[in-house]
Amino acid sequence: MDNEQLLMHFGEQLRHYRKQNDLTIQELAEKLDISNNHLGRIERGVSDTTITKFYRMVKILDIPCHFLDEMKQIVQDQNK
Repeated sequence: MDNEQLLMHFGEQLRHYRKQNDLTIQELAEKLDISNNHLGRIERGVSDTTITKFYRMVKILDIPCHFLDEMKQIVQDQNK
């Protein structure tokens, strides 16, 4: 999986957890203090995010540890 695919996978999962928490893009963007457009680009895998925003996403959306482990494994596999 290349970086583009990694961003797309992350974005898809972020959208899943946002919807699971019954939040709109606007609501989550406000909580993250970013624009709706930026959050939309992240969810589409077009844009990246900072580590601080990532950790805020994890907290706000209560993203489980297994997602972090999955992303870590994808990055490790990329480096082989």
